[in-house]
Amino acid sequence: MFIVLTSCDNVTENEIQKEQEKANLGKNIGPLALEYLVKYVYYWDLEKYTPVANKYLGIWPSHNSYLYSIAKDKFGFSKILIYDYLPQHTAIEAGYDSLQIVAMLPHDKNWAQYFVDMYNKVGGYYIDEPIERWTYTHNELVTLANNLKLAGNVTPILLGGYTGAAVEYYKYVRDNTTNTFFMCDKYVGDQRDYWTSWKNHYGIDRLSGNWLHIDTDFSEYQDLLGHANNLGLSQTWVFANGLSNVEAKLYNFADKAWKTNWLLKVERKYRQEYRCYERNCDPEENWQLYETVPLNQFRTITFNQDQE
Repeated sequence: MFIVLTSCDNVTENEIQKEQEKANLGKNIGPLALEYLVKYVYYWDLEKYTPVANKYLGIWPSHNSYLYSIAKDKFGFSKILIYDYLPQHTAIEAGYDSLQIVAMLPHDKNWAQYFVDMYNKVGGYYIDEPIERWTYTHNELVTLANNLKLAGNVTPILLGGYTGAAVEYYKYVRDNTTNTFFMCDKYVGDQRDYWTSWKNHYGIDRLSGNWLHIDTDFSEYQDLLGHANNLGLSQTWVFANGLSNVEAKLYNFADKAWKTNWLLKVERKYRQEYRCYERNCDPEENWQLYETVPLNQFRTITFNQDQE
């Protein structure tokens, strides 16, 4: 006996279509094609320089808002010399506070008080080579310094000089004032001996750092900054006014300042993504740099001799 079972359910057209789709599923799937391989490389690179505690680097740049900013934010200068109201305003906009600004007084002594009033509150006044240029006598410098002090203005007056013939005049100013300080700006030859004699003449307490020339002293940065350490100086200044390629030279100066413990170096971590689109990724040349990504990781490093 044969028994035949039949279904009483009707098969709809939609169900037939679904069964066909199931049957076709996967027929066209082949091996997944790999488009590229990826590898990451990490490295540290310079972000900026920052001041060492109780040490100060100053700069006299051209009036340029970009230079003012990078001197402070990139290269670690904590003081700046300005020579008029507009540069003073630019320095403040660049982030220098009033006590980090040293303001130049004019060679025409008749305008000195006018500029003092115009600058208002600053960290110091600077007169460039007054004895050497015959713009002030030693007595006039004493009068200016003492009059400011009597008026309640305790802002220090910085006097730049370079000749041995002027030493006795500056010593007279030192002995008859309490608010004057001295800076050597001799740029010719090896000025280390001159810096030493400057300290011996005026005493470490009356030195306000010495000047380096960003061009003339380019090959001597490290020697001069090291000698400033030997003398116990806490300030060093860089003359860069009216000169070209200043930013490139500041990289060199900042590197030497880091190597002589005048600056700290801050580095940032980066990730590079490389991609290989070839079947064989063993040859290094088959890897192509796709992107470089700065990461939010920083480190501050001091210099040691092993890094040379």
